[in-house]
Amino acid sequence: VMIAICISDMFKQKGSFIIGSNTTFDTSINSMIISPESIQGQFTKKYYDKIDHLDRDINDELKNEKFDILEDGRKGKVKKYPIGTVVKIRSKNQIAYFLANAELNEHGNASGTFEDLRTSLSSLWEFIGNRGELEPLIIPILGSGFTRLQNKRDEIIREIIQSFIAANSEKKFTNKLVVVISPKDYSEYQIDLHKLNKYLEHLCEYTQFKNKQDSGVGQPVSNV
Repeated sequence: VMIAICISDMFKQKGSFIIGSNTTFDTSINSMIISPESIQGQFTKKYYDKIDHLDRDINDELKNEKFDILEDGRKGKVKKYPIGTVVKIRSKNQIAYFLANAELNEHGNASGTFEDLRTSLSSLWEFIGNRGELEPLIIPILGSGFTRLQNKRDEIIREIIQSFIAANSEKKFTNKLVVVISPKDYSEYQIDLHKLNKYLEHLCEYTQFKNKQDSGVGQPVSNV
């Protein structure tokens, strides 16, 4: 299995996209619930001509999922699914996995925690292991934008990599993972690719995982 970290527009990469979403799977760009600048907003504009079409695809995949009804007067969707719920969709011959890794409040603002990220990643790998097609997976720095995670971007990347390697110790579900850093993030947040590469090499060579929830055996690598 190959793991790559690159600076790029993720939509120029070949593979299935991981799209961070919310627990109500709101999709509306016109009402600004979903920003057109977000990864979800960009994906929607690129691969769907109508929001209704995207909503139908999502609803078809959620038919058998449990949900709660929100009664807080919000203007968006009111069916709330658990953190880590995954929806697999296909449009214009492009596969994407919408991952619920954030909550939307009644005002349409998204928020999430690092624990939400961990939970959602574990659910994502399990879902793809059961329903994926061994295709390359393209993943952005989840939670670093409109989800408002306070963690540094390199910390999020390390969590994605660690979770992915742990999941692969149980079951191979792809031949390649590409973690994509946008050029803007790379420049603005001074992400050190050399340090990330050292972390990746260390994790691949020395850490032994038993399951997706394990953090590894041995002395952990300090945050950098």
